Parts: sequence; structure tokens; C-alpha cells
Amino acid sequence: MILEPTRELAIQVEDQIKKFTHMRSVLVYGGDAKAWQNMKEIKNTKPQVIVATPGRLIDLCDNYNLNLS
Repeated sequence: MILEPTRELAIQVEDQIKKFTHMRSVLVYGGDAKAWQNMKEIKNTKPQVIVATPGRLIDLCDNYNLNLS
């Protein structure tokens, strides 16, 4: 889990993960109404790394039953 304070930083971090590693990663950030798509991507990808902003992460945990264990 990588938690970034802004969408811009989260996007930059995820770009670097894809550029320098072979790890499966998912980027989730707020600012749009697509939380269900984020959850679908997490379930389908089974990421090794989730890069998220705090608000969207809380939303996924509370409203979409994202289990971080």
C-alpha cells in the first residue's frame, strides 16, 4: 500500500512502479464517481501494490468492503 496525499503524486508513483518493476499495481484516487470501477479492477488484477489517495481508500473500505488484509 502506498498512500499519497494528492491525485497527481499518486499518478506519478504508479507510473514509476510500472516503469521500473514487474509488480501488478492499481491506482485509486478520488475526484470522479468511479469507485465501483476501482473495486472491480482491484478484484480482477489482484494487485501486489495499491497506490491510493486517502479519501478514495476510505471510500472503498467503508462502502465497497475493501479488505486490506
